[in-house]
Amino acid sequence: MSRGKFIVIEGGEGAGKGECVTFLARVLRDRGKKVITTREPGGSSFAEEIRNLIFSEAARVHHPDPLTQLNLFAAARIEHTIQTIRPALKKGRIVLCDRGFPSTFAYQIAGEDRRDLEPHFRFIDQMSRGATWDPSKNTWSGALVPDLTVFLDVDPEVGLERADRRTTGNHFDEKELAFHRRVRDGYYEILSVVRHVIIDANQPMETVRKEALQLVSAFLRSDA
Repeated sequence: MSRGKFIVIEGGEGAGKGECVTFLARVLRDRGKKVITTREPGGSSFAEEIRNLIFSEAARVHHPDPLTQLNLFAAARIEHTIQTIRPALKKGRIVLCDRGFPSTFAYQIAGEDRRDLEPHFRFIDQMSRGATWDPSKNTWSGALVPDLTVFLDVDPEVGLERADRRTTGNHFDEKELAFHRRVRDGYYEILSVVRHVIIDANQPMETVRKEALQLVSAFLRSDA
């Protein structure tokens, strides 16, 4: 059995990632594809417990340091990778994931303006995606990398206006505009290391979903 495909949908607040994942999964399943949907943080039983802590009222009130946040996201990703993503890929499934490691860099490093944590991010990011250290070559190898990352690029002002209309939110929605502008810049920085496509998510969501479907379909055909 051939390995499945790992596709990550990324974007800032209000970009429409969740809607896009749901739409893509429905259409691909209608076409006979075997698809699972998942998310970060979360995506496995224990990772969801970590997610609950990250977005808890206690986290909203106490504002944990970005280093603490970074390690919580990494811990959730370890569980998610081991328990959900790798087994699904081994079974030949298409894995559609709402967020991935680029979000951690964009939010906890760039958004929080904590460049001092970047070396720690580089280290723990490799571990959280299942890489192993090869001392003979002085390098990491084997990290799980998305086959395709779809970045829904929305202007922070537009995204936050949409986020304000949601019935549910989190404390990241409440960050100042400058934070979200740094997040967007951070995405452009980290996406340079993965295979990605960019969609203008300032457009109506129906248009965004259709463009995402076209790009993902073309990718799946080319990688068949």
